[in-house]
Amino acid sequence: MSLSVERLGNGSSYCLRDELTGVSVLLGCGEAKDVSFYSQDDADTEDFEALTTQYRRELKDLVRRDGGTLDAILVPNYRPGSCYMLPYVTEKCGVSWVAPSAVAGQDTNQKQPPAILMTHGTRAIAPHLLTEYW
Repeated sequence: MSLSVERLGNGSSYCLRDELTGVSVLLGCGEAKDVSFYSQDDADTEDFEALTTQYRRELKDLVRRDGGTLDAILVPNYRPGSCYMLPYVTEKCGVSWVAPSAVAGQDTNQKQPPAILMTHGTRAIAPHLLTEYW
């Protein structure tokens, strides 16, 4: 079993990919973390915008490579640091999700979104939190 971990957006999210089975799981999809956020220097908003743009590009490249297959998205909690980019990944990346071919009688060309896994509390709070940001 060969498992690769890819860090996106300075640690805002991680992609776990099993090379043997081709299964990809996105762990969190929060807002981009600014490395200089905790430093004494004042970070320009242009630098943060550039970081956010790069993070969006990384997410889009992630879900488009290898045929655009993303099997699941795991959101660990409701904070913006974990779920901020969820609408962007699910609606604005413009990728086609591959449906599982294990279902009998289902066309393999039919597209289906990835499974989004959250706790019950996160599933209840996250939509309200995301409406404030999006």
